[in-house]
Formats: sequence, C-alpha cells, structure tokens
Amino acid sequence: IDDHFRYLFSPSTEWAKFTRMAIFMEIAHDYIIAQKPKDLPNVGYYHDVKGLIDSGQEVGVIGTSNYNNLFKEISDDLSLPSIDVFHLNGTIEPSSIISSSNRSHILLEEDVGTQRIETKEANMAYNKIIWNTNFVLIGMSFECEIDRFLLQALGKIGDNLPIGESSWIIVNPDKIALNKICERIKKALPRALIRPVCATLNEWLRSNLKELGEWGIINF
Repeated sequence: IDDHFRYLFSPSTEWAKFTRMAIFMEIAHDYIIAQKPKDLPNVGYYHDVKGLIDSGQEVGVIGTSNYNNLFKEISDDLSLPSIDVFHLNGTIEPSSIISSSNRSHILLEEDVGTQRIETKEANMAYNKIIWNTNFVLIGMSFECEIDRFLLQALGKIGDNLPIGESSWIIVNPDKIALNKICERIKKALPRALIRPVCATLNEWLRSNLKELGEWGIINF
C-alpha cells in the first residue's frame, strides 16, 4: 500500500495503476467489514467494561485499535451509558463524536509509527492520555510498531507533563507477556509506578479491583 498509494492521486497519468489500487482498497475495506462478527459475542473485554461500571467506576472514553464499531454495538446491547470511542488506528465506521475529515487515518500493524498522521481525533485521544496520571492497561502489549511509537511519543514529553510520573496497573494472565509490557512502559516512562496483575480482567474484577482500592480510587 505504501509503495503504490500515490497512484490514487494521479489517475490521469497512471490510470491502470490507479484503477488497480482503487480496486484493492475497496477489497480491503470489504474484508475489514466482513471480519466483524455477524452475531455479537457474549463475552470479551468490551463486556467486562460493564463490570467496571457496575463496580462504581466512571468510564467516559474508550480507545481502540479495532477498525469497526463493535464496542458501540455491544454497549448498546448491554444498555451501557454513552461512551466516546476513539479509533487510534483509524476506522471504516462513521463516528458520533468527530467528522470523517478529522478521523485518524487507517494504520495497519505492519506500518511504521512515523506514518501516523496528525489528526484531530488522534490529538484528542493523545491529550487525554498525557494529562492523566492513573492508567489501567488491559489487552494491549505495545507489540506492533505503531503502538510502540505511541509509547515512545509519551516518553518524549514525560519530563514536562503528568504522564511522566503516572501510575499503571497492567492486567494480563500471561506472565511472560506481562513482564514484557511492564519493561516497555518502564523504559519509556522511567519514573512511572507500574503494578503488574497476573490475571484475566474477570479475575481482577472478582478480586474487587484491589489495586484501585490501594490507590484510593474506589472503596468497597
């Protein structure tokens, strides 16, 4: 895609390549749509958000790397309160919080982080991160290049903004993966306090979110 995307801007001089690229993009678009489950799943990370809300936590924003609006469909199905969803790597779906011209561009796992183009949606999500100090990370490992680039960007401004002295709870049932995630965050944000929790989200919910209680965020 990266090597041939320019042909979409020169149909008059590269009609054959323009046509092939346009067809390919349409196929990719249809493929992404087809990957979304036709029947809503009954369990998953998005369903666990209901457990957080039921425990008394306020969930105002969801950031996702999915290209679809699966969270909104599930939240509507569960009758959850309205939650803004930021698509960090772009989406093929319409948005209720931002116009199409201001949406994040589509980024694939294989793309390099420097290809992330500044958009209003990306800036809104980024600003919500850098001015906060308490984070719970679930199901994100910063494995792919574009996610590691986000972590590096946070590290560059860590000395000047609240994110630099933030506290993180990392929830992951895989101990090896959990350690790697903690190491990546610690490397980017050396002064951050990191608390690993080797458990699934449901297991952590059943423990009454003990770590959040120790932070004084919730009381049971």
